[in-house]
Amino acid sequence: MANGAHKVLVLGVGNMGRSHALAYHKIDGFEIVGLCSPGIHDRKKLPEELGAYPKFTDFSQALAET
Repeated sequence: MANGAHKVLVLGVGNMGRSHALAYHKIDGFEIVGLCSPGIHDRKKLPEELGAYPKFTDFSQALAET
């Protein structure tokens, strides 16, 4: 992470969440620290689109770990 980068925990990976995550993935100055959604492990496309970000099904755990 570059100094001053904004850390982002993306909540939800449906159409809007995925769209936001893809934008943060491409914009300098932002670092995705995790993706969180109850059914995230059922989403097969996420790893190829967004790389190997930590994935969480529980918000409290995601917030604590990121």
